[in-house]
Amino acid sequence: MFLGILMSLSYSPAIPAAHQVVEQMRLDPFWAFVQRLHYWGSALLILHAVLHLAAILWVGRTSGDHRARYLASLGMFGLALGYQITGNVLPYDRHGVQTAAIEGSIAARVPGVGPAAWRLMMGGEGFSPATMELWYALHRFVLPIALLALLFMAAQEYRAKRDVRFDVRLAAVPIFALILFSGFVASPFGSVATAADARGYDALPSWYTYPAHLLLAAGQKAIPNGGWIGAILVPALIGAALVALAWKPVPPAITRYAMGAAAILLLVGGLTSPSQFASLTGTRDPVGVKSVVVEKAKPQDSILAAKGKVAFDAVGCAGCHGANGKGSDGGPRLTDLHKKHPDADFYIRYIKNPTSVKASSTMPAFPDLKKEELSALAEFLRYPIPTK
Repeated sequence: MFLGILMSLSYSPAIPAAHQVVEQMRLDPFWAFVQRLHYWGSALLILHAVLHLAAILWVGRTSGDHRARYLASLGMFGLALGYQITGNVLPYDRHGVQTAAIEGSIAARVPGVGPAAWRLMMGGEGFSPATMELWYALHRFVLPIALLALLFMAAQEYRAKRDVRFDVRLAAVPIFALILFSGFVASPFGSVATAADARGYDALPSWYTYPAHLLLAAGQKAIPNGGWIGAILVPALIGAALVALAWKPVPPAITRYAMGAAAILLLVGGLTSPSQFASLTGTRDPVGVKSVVVEKAKPQDSILAAKGKVAFDAVGCAGCHGANGKGSDGGPRLTDLHKKHPDADFYIRYIKNPTSVKASSTMPAFPDLKKEELSALAEFLRYPIPTK
């Protein structure tokens, strides 16, 4: 937190000045070390929060005299994630901006409240300077105040009960390791974002959001357009269940079985998923699907394309991509996609199974569409789409 305050003396969330400031910091030895310590420190905070919370759950100290400290541990985990998520966009590189757009689009798919959630997250209609200002305010003011409140609550508990010994030597080990690590390993960074990145969907998930990405993929496989169930609803239900343990505890054995099952599912999901997470070091620029070189595109079949326009609305594509593919809260615009992909096969494969073409795709698969429907949709999309 204090390193963030120090960095804020030079930082501005303005576009594109934010990227220039971070770029200059990384060139100065002192500021580069501060920036690395800030980034890797927040990553260590997440790992510590996860391990600490897991230890509490393992021994079953969630209620009664332990309730306040347990709730503080839950809050610390949430704040650690919040710090990383809100801070991810502040360098204003391509990965950060595209990640924010993807996170907003997933929220926008929630039935009923999705559009409102999107506008709340973006600070308006889509990613803009207001988004940078909003996420910076959360990162610099709201989260630190909440963190200080949790630390105060934990300190009060310690003073009242004094049943926990604090070993300075033990705490010094990870701090020393963090300082040493930050001295040699640079944090990831990328090129400055462009207007296209505000609607870009090529960024790989960050390591700390990768479990949510796996849940999103599982939700989409289970239910058509159900990605939001895995990425939002399931974590929300798990969070509610964890909070409920403070008042309605269960035997530690049950908690241990649940933790073990969750760990196994995430491990299997990670090993079998075609998707990866963004690079931990070096550049983290998104890599889109490569264009297919077509010597001469076939003339468009207007009758088939008209059927594709009907299928586009009937299947539900417009729900995420907007009328005539002009873009909406839930998905990117498609009106310029033909410039990169004039081949029908690309669209057929992508619609049928998006992750087979782009492993990080958050688009739901449509494996049950008939061959005729897929061909019609491909014909509609592979040429300029009428905007009227």
